[in-house]
Amino acid sequence: MGINPGEDIVNVWLQENNYFTMTNVSVKNPTRLVDGKKRAGNKRSELDILAVNSKGTRIWVEISVSPNPRVDKKKGEDYVVSIVEKFSNKFTPEHKRQKVEEIFGSNSYEKWFVYSDRLFSKSEDELRFKSLLQSKNIRPVNFKIDVLNPIVRELNHYGTDAARIYLYYLKFFRKEAE
Repeated sequence: MGINPGEDIVNVWLQENNYFTMTNVSVKNPTRLVDGKKRAGNKRSELDILAVNSKGTRIWVEISVSPNPRVDKKKGEDYVVSIVEKFSNKFTPEHKRQKVEEIFGSNSYEKWFVYSDRLFSKSEDELRFKSLLQSKNIRPVNFKIDVLNPIVRELNHYGTDAARIYLYYLKFFRKEAE
């Protein structure tokens, strides 16, 4: 269990859809040159979720689902292009790709990006965002529509982990409010 509720909910969703998951996989950053001297990569990167199902489908999932997203963009830069660049860059570092391939034992895997539709004030921006991600071979997954709504609707039991208990409460109290 991590400290990011969005990641925990995506993890439950994947598990309920028959994926085995690894979360918050730590990746050592590579050595770099600073003032001509080699410096060890003291900070670590993280892979949000790696998952595999019984059919052998392997996925690397990165997640950004803040309820109040804030994305910095350069002045004059197209908003959609700037966030596609920012989020697709989560999949580009060589040391991360090497770690994924080491764990999966293969370079054959899918990349999924789970996002909040609150990033967009216009639906056409979201459509363009999804299209641009797909052109980079990254599957866009809408957190609210594809993950949260189905998992709350379909979860028929609660487990002992906090994410499932929270989802059960959400499901129960939504019914009470209707």
